[in-house]
Amino acid sequence: MLFVLTLSLLILAVVVAVLAIPFEVIFKIHRYKELQSDVAVRWLFGVVKFSIPSSPHKQKQIDIPRESTTVKKATGKRGSARAIKNLLWNARFRYRLLRFVKDVFKTIHIASFYLRVRLGLDDPADTGRLWAFFGPLSVFLSSHSNSTVSLEPDFEKEIVYVDSSGAIRIVPLQVIFTILAFLFSPITISALWSMSKLNKR
Repeated sequence: MLFVLTLSLLILAVVVAVLAIPFEVIFKIHRYKELQSDVAVRWLFGVVKFSIPSSPHKQKQIDIPRESTTVKKATGKRGSARAIKNLLWNARFRYRLLRFVKDVFKTIHIASFYLRVRLGLDDPADTGRLWAFFGPLSVFLSSHSNSTVSLEPDFEKEIVYVDSSGAIRIVPLQVIFTILAFLFSPITISALWSMSKLNKR
């Protein structure tokens, strides 16, 4: 029993030590009609290096979809979109999400960071409400000396445009703790539970 406990503690210590080693990420991401990304990762102070090449997403062609299947997918998509909107319109969750993003950025050392986002929903009113969240976030992200951030609403059409690049250093252990604190927050659990109930309707 003592041996198993000692071995478990030793394995835990090794895992914690590995997660405490920072890794560097150099990335370029572009998303308009398809996602293109180029990511290079260096870990263990440059000893381990690997890259994640760009892999554009191609839509599959479907000749004659069944009407019932199409209607079912469209209904499911609308239900998911409605649930996500309700989640973001939740003031308490929106504030918790904003604090989570700030906490994540505090754990990241930014050598350089560029981000341009243009976002518009099908309903201009929804776009305006969404920007009640992204407005303060834009100010926070732009406050870093090595960051250039531009978040723009589009009230005329539905669009998701993202252009980003940068070089950052991350300590996985810090990020994991921040994510767990967010996921197990009572506000997050309550909001996700409400969203899951809406998806079942």
